[in-house]
Amino acid sequence: MKAKTPCAVLSSAVLAIAMWGCDGSPTAVDVERVTKPVFNHSAPGPYAFAVHVNNYHLSLTDGDQYYSGAKPLRDGFYQGSSVLYGGGLAYGNSATSVFYYNPRGSGSSFKTPFPSNESLVVDEFAPGQYADHQTVTVMLESIDGEFQSRVPLGLVTVRETFAYTADPDDDYVIVKYTLDNFTSKDVAGLHLGQVLDIDAGPVAGDNIVQYDADNQLAFVTSEAAGVVSGQLMLAGDVSTYRRWRVDQDPWYLAPWYRRLSGGMRDGDADPWGPYDVRHLLTAGPVTIPAGGSTVIAFALVAGDDEADLRVNAGAAEAKWADVPAAARGPYATPLADLSIVPRVLNLAAPGRFNVLFEFRSAAEAAQAVDVICSGARPFRASEIKGPQVRAFFHTADLYARLRPGEPIVCEGRLSDGTRFLGADDPKLMRAIAPVTRLTFDPANDVDPSWSPDGKSIVFASDRGRDLEDYAIWRMDLATGEASAVQVTSWGRQPDWSPDGSTIVLSGATVFSVPAGGGTPTQLSDPDNGTGWYPRYSPDGTQIAFRREPPWTGPPESRPSEIWKMSAAGEIVGPPAVRLAFEGEWQDGPAWSPDGKLIYFVSVDPRPGGFGIYAVDASTGEPATEISGREEGWEHYSEPAASPDGRTLAFLAAGASFPNIIVQDLRTGTHSAVLTDPPLAAYPFVNVEYSPDGKRLLFVSGHDIYVVDVSKM
Repeated sequence: MKAKTPCAVLSSAVLAIAMWGCDGSPTAVDVERVTKPVFNHSAPGPYAFAVHVNNYHLSLTDGDQYYSGAKPLRDGFYQGSSVLYGGGLAYGNSATSVFYYNPRGSGSSFKTPFPSNESLVVDEFAPGQYADHQTVTVMLESIDGEFQSRVPLGLVTVRETFAYTADPDDDYVIVKYTLDNFTSKDVAGLHLGQVLDIDAGPVAGDNIVQYDADNQLAFVTSEAAGVVSGQLMLAGDVSTYRRWRVDQDPWYLAPWYRRLSGGMRDGDADPWGPYDVRHLLTAGPVTIPAGGSTVIAFALVAGDDEADLRVNAGAAEAKWADVPAAARGPYATPLADLSIVPRVLNLAAPGRFNVLFEFRSAAEAAQAVDVICSGARPFRASEIKGPQVRAFFHTADLYARLRPGEPIVCEGRLSDGTRFLGADDPKLMRAIAPVTRLTFDPANDVDPSWSPDGKSIVFASDRGRDLEDYAIWRMDLATGEASAVQVTSWGRQPDWSPDGSTIVLSGATVFSVPAGGGTPTQLSDPDNGTGWYPRYSPDGTQIAFRREPPWTGPPESRPSEIWKMSAAGEIVGPPAVRLAFEGEWQDGPAWSPDGKLIYFVSVDPRPGGFGIYAVDASTGEPATEISGREEGWEHYSEPAASPDGRTLAFLAAGASFPNIIVQDLRTGTHSAVLTDPPLAAYPFVNVEYSPDGKRLLFVSGHDIYVVDVSKM
C-alpha cells in the first residue's frame, strides 16, 4: 500500500518548506519557512505537554494508560478554575473496532509512534503559521490489556492545537484531528467525535450539562457560580450527543460503540444534573478511502458564565471560519511515498524489514534523520539515491507493539526539525503457540511454580478470601482443579525445592513450609529488611531473593536489591549476602541451571538502564546486561532460564500489550511466544520453564496457563 500521492500530501501542507506543483516544480506561491519545532517537555511532562498561552490552560498526552492516565486531553483550567478533568478523541465503526478516551483510566486506546520512555514528542510553533501557538502530536491505535479483542482499523491520527493570545480569542483552544487511512482498504461507517469529562469549578459532582443543538455546543455549568466550560464542534456535523454519570461509564466495547453511533435522543439536550458528568459529541458515519483522510475539530471553550461562554464560543467559530483552508484541511507532511519489504512479516521471528522512503527532492532525502517505524529504530541506512532513502529495521522491535491489521507507521525528522510521516500495511503474521488453561476459578491465581517432576504446580490465590488476600495452593496437573489444596493460610511467590520436600514463599519476609503443608519456618530476618520472591538454587542449598533494606527516605525511592542466603535461612545460618547493584531497584531473581549465575530485572541509572542482567552467583560481580530495553518494550517480568541453559524467557510489555519473549543466550536474538487468547496485561508476573524445558507457565487475566515452546 502506498501512502498519499505527492499532490494529496502537499495540498494542505502545514509544515511546508515550499509549495510544489504536481509535476514537481515550484509554483508561484512562496511559503515562508515556519519556526523550527521545539521538542518541549515542560511541566507537567515529560509525558504531558502544557498549552498555557491564554486564559484556557490545557495539557496534552498521547493517551497512554501507564504514563498519562489514559487521558489524551487533561488538566484544563480557566483563569485558575478547573474546567476539564480529561478527554480525547473517540471513533469506531463496529462493536469490535472502537477507540476512545477511557474515563475510568483502566485501558488506553492510543499510543505514540515514539517509544514512551522517550517522553511525549510534541512539535511546538510559537508563533505558528495559523495561530499564536500551535502544537502537533501523532497518535496510533492501541490494543490494550483490557480489550485484547479490539480489532484495529489502522488509522493514524495527527492532533493539532491552535491557541491565540489576544482578545476576543484568548478564552478557547482549538483541537483538530486528522485521521489518515494508510491501509489498502476503505474504512467505512466511521463515527468520530470527542469525549470530555468537564469538571466546572472545584467540585466534580455538582455539574449540570446541556446541549445547544443549533450551535453544536455542549457545556457544563456548576451549582457554584464562577465558571462555565464546554466544547463546540467546528468541523463536522453533530449526529450524536450523549451524557452520562461517571458511574454509568461503559465497561465494554459494544456499549461504547452504541454511544458513538446512537444518534440524537429526545431529552438529551435538556439541562441534566447535578452529577459528575461525561459527555460526547460525534459526527458520522463517514468513509475514509484507502490513502485518504478526514478531519474533525472542536473548540475547548470556557467563560465566567453562560453568556460569556457563548460569546467566546462565537469567537472560536468566527476564527475557524477565518483561518486559511489549509489550516482547516487535513494535516500533511513532506513525505511523498513509503513502501515496506517484505510484504509479509512474521512478527514472532527474528529478522529485518526495510523501508524505502521517497522524498520530494534529493535535498530533503539528505536531511532525513531520526526515523522510527512503529517503535523500531533502524540500525543502518543502507543507501541514499536522489530523493530515495532505504533503511533497515529490526522486526523484533515490532511484536511488542503491533497486531495484524495495523499499519507500520514511520515518523521522522529532517535535520531542520520538520516532521515527516507515512505508513504502509504489509501483512503481519503472528504464529500462535498451543496454550492450555490450568485454573478456572474466578479468583486471582498468580505466581505459579513447577514441582521438580513437572506433575504439579504451586501458586498463590485469593480464592475464597478477600481480594488479593493470598494463600499458597498446590494442584496436580493430571486431575486439575479438583485436586487443588491449600498449603498455607497466607503467602505469595512460592518456589518448590529441587528435592520436592519444601516450598519457599514470601510474606514481607521469606519462609519455608513442607510441600504437604504445615507450620512455616521464617528464613529471613525482618530486622534486615523485607524479603520477596525467593528462589531455590538448582542444588537446593541456597535461596536468592529480593530484599528491601531498612529505609527512612521517601517510599518511592526505597531500594530493592538481590540477595542470597543458605537454604536454612539467615536466622540460623550465615548472614545473607547482597549481590549486584547496591541501592537500586532490582527484582525477580532466577538461577541459571548450573547455579553459576543469577538473572534479575533492574532499573538502573547507569548505561543499559531498564533490562535483564546476570550476576555471578558466588561473587556478585560483574552485573552483565543480558537484554536491554528494546524499543517498544516498557516493562519486563522476572526471567526464567531454560533447563539446558540456552534460552531465557520473560514477559515484555510494549506500549499496548505484553508478550512472552524467548531470548537465545548464545546469539542474543529474540522470539515472541504468541498465545491465543492473547496475554492480558494483569497481573504482570513470572514465567517459568517446566523441568523438561518444553513448556512455560504464565499468568494471563487472573488465571494460570501453560504454553508449548518445544518447537521454538
